[in-house]
Amino acid sequence: MIGKSWIREQGMQDALLCASLRERDMTNVPLWQRKFPARDAMMAHWDSLTPMRDGPVAPAKSKITDPQELSDLIKKKAAELGASDTGMTALKPEFIEIGVDLPHENVIAVIVYEDYAKALEGPDEVDLEAMTAYAKCADISTDLAKYIREELGYPALAHHNGSFQIQAIPVFQEVGFGELGRHGSLIHPELGANFRPGFITTDLPVTYDTPRSFGIQDYCSTCNLCRNNCPGDAIPDDHIITDGVKRWLTDIEKCYPISRFRESYCHICIDVCPYIWKENGDTERRSMFKDYMKIRKEEGYKTPKGPDTHPSTKAAEQHGLGLDASHRTIDAGSHPTGTSPDLLNLSAAALAVLARDGRKSEDESGKSTWRATAETPEGLPFHISFTGPDLQESAADQMILPSDIPNNPHWQETYHLSVAPPNVAMELTWGPEDPLRILNFSRGDWEAQLLEMAG
Repeated sequence: MIGKSWIREQGMQDALLCASLRERDMTNVPLWQRKFPARDAMMAHWDSLTPMRDGPVAPAKSKITDPQELSDLIKKKAAELGASDTGMTALKPEFIEIGVDLPHENVIAVIVYEDYAKALEGPDEVDLEAMTAYAKCADISTDLAKYIREELGYPALAHHNGSFQIQAIPVFQEVGFGELGRHGSLIHPELGANFRPGFITTDLPVTYDTPRSFGIQDYCSTCNLCRNNCPGDAIPDDHIITDGVKRWLTDIEKCYPISRFRESYCHICIDVCPYIWKENGDTERRSMFKDYMKIRKEEGYKTPKGPDTHPSTKAAEQHGLGLDASHRTIDAGSHPTGTSPDLLNLSAAALAVLARDGRKSEDESGKSTWRATAETPEGLPFHISFTGPDLQESAADQMILPSDIPNNPHWQETYHLSVAPPNVAMELTWGPEDPLRILNFSRGDWEAQLLEMAG
């Protein structure tokens, strides 16, 4: 099954992060370049599990007479391993990383709760709690995949922070964990967005869970807590629609100065979400929230957490840290280098609209930009822009491997294409000799509209 979903990389494998560093003449990510042994140990732990994602399958399959009983067994096993919730559904192309082929029929999702009380102990404790939850998810997914292979006789591949090919949010929705919130994370009715994920793709014949709706999308349309408390004003009013689901696309370029380019972990949008302290009926967490907001009042509303430190590259070199190494292991043999047909078609459509309707302008340096604006069915602006020495007809037909991005983090782009209906949903950069770098790509109903606009 070939994947259709682009997944943003972590660390220096994220082209948009590298572009933001280049614009600021930075070579390191302050959040990760500071020594934090306890957190770094969690990262090293999930990396150590990467070789154990897959393994030999027992020659004899267990006889499955009752898929529901089997599903209950898997959920019980996951809970024993430490999962806070477990769900199962059929694997779909939109759940899989773009261009990657996964030979499985189903996906099992596990999540681990992050202790909300850590929000009262400062950004380092929240950071460590998040990394600890990620590490626990790596343990659970690894052990559960091994159990399925060795005890039940079915293929199973673990996906976690060490290496993964699964897009989390659509799987979460399908297995009934909750609904997508304004802050860009899925909201669980009991856990809010305070959890981290792991996955197992497998051919095990499980019973599928079903999506559930409890009003999050409408609630988020009127609740402004995360947006009003975001120090970077990165959470938008507007949204795109994907398969009937509202998606408020976080402005990553506004988020990164707060969440990456400072030493202190952020997490504010998750900390204030009412579904962790109010709507779940947890009186203890409601009291925690009141104490948390007292702390925020002292620090200053909409101010970042922790000290305002921006470590220099020189300081990082003195510590021997060099370029940030936070990343996931990528199997170059399974990751595609040819640009996906969807991206080629969408880029060609956007460029065709600009060639027909675009207005050309030049800045003081002589750089040319073409812009065109239409309207979405909801009456929102649909912006398309392209910058470069000449207007292209399509994007580059080869994509850079994420593992190669850190080799040239300050590349100088030649062509830059952006589609924003109205939030930035597709942003690509490439050059005559440089492969395509994906800065943003969020799938949605805007794709069909763009193709229609191109005619």
